[in-house]
Amino acid sequence: MTADIFRKNRLRERLQSLWGSIAYYAAGLYHRVGEHHIFLMAGGLTFSLFVCIIPLVLIVFAGLGIVLEKPSITQEINSFIENVIPYTDFAESVKQLVFPRVNEFTIYKNLAGIIGIAGLFFAASSLFSSMRTTLNTIYRVTASESVLIGKLRDLGLVLLVLAYFLISTMILPIMRIIEDFAEKSEFTRSLNLDFLGEFA
Repeated sequence: MTADIFRKNRLRERLQSLWGSIAYYAAGLYHRVGEHHIFLMAGGLTFSLFVCIIPLVLIVFAGLGIVLEKPSITQEINSFIENVIPYTDFAESVKQLVFPRVNEFTIYKNLAGIIGIAGLFFAASSLFSSMRTTLNTIYRVTASESVLIGKLRDLGLVLLVLAYFLISTMILPIMRIIEDFAEKSEFTRSLNLDFLGEFA
């Protein structure tokens, strides 16, 4: 009987402790949100991010234009359309829609790349500057570095994000090229690595 009462009291103490912790952190979060104007800062960061999307898309177009210049990629697009659409008439109409767009990618890749890179450095440096200002305000960090060092750091972050973005965009064509190479190579065919392609 006393053991049951002891267990109930222990459980009640733990629940009260848990409720006190939740109330403490919820109240702290509420006061922090009001103190740091979190919705205003989030709106500013979102606007800066939307401004960065346009030049990023132009740079991706330029990268795709470089990739699509290769005849093997054109053949891959052709075979992909034929595999996805089994009816010849419909496949031909899709090809007539797709291949002029592919040619536009290759023709305007230089212009899109130049405009995209110039716009990205301008827009993304302001994005990372806004992020740095927001985080410094939240964590009460006083910025001791010069403006030039801050801009150079922003430029490095822009280059890093751009590299990651281009790598993620090129993964599927690169995987297809590796698969084609593996199918043509006698050594890889003897190893029977089909499961790696399915896994990827």
